[in-house]
Amino acid sequence: MIASLGDLNRPAEVLSVYQSASLAVTGAIWSRYCLVIYPVNYNLFACNVFVGCTGCYQTVRALRSVRNLVIVQYSRYQKTRLFMHLNDLFHQEKKDIDKLSFQRPKGLIGKPFCICAHLVAYLGLGIHAFQVQ
Repeated sequence: MIASLGDLNRPAEVLSVYQSASLAVTGAIWSRYCLVIYPVNYNLFACNVFVGCTGCYQTVRALRSVRNLVIVQYSRYQKTRLFMHLNDLFHQEKKDIDKLSFQRPKGLIGKPFCICAHLVAYLGLGIHAFQVQ
């Protein structure tokens, strides 16, 4: 019981889900056993209920800690994927702009078209507005 009180102050990141869950189940089983034996031992019952309750509480804390850790790692993974995707898009559009620069249309529209394409790429608007369907 004293160890259960001491564990309440431990950080949730260092708690074991399996150990906390086994304490909760052990407290429930022994609480039931204390009421079945003769003579009924209410002091032992109270101690086991306390161990079971603290085990449940610690299990919930440990599961929340694991869930938060997974959420943080997943969000970092998603951000990394998003940045990689944006980087790929940027480089693809840069290649498309370079193709447009080297393959200028003939006539008066050539130079202004390339200047506009570079300006649009610089502003991050994409070149899709200039593509002819």
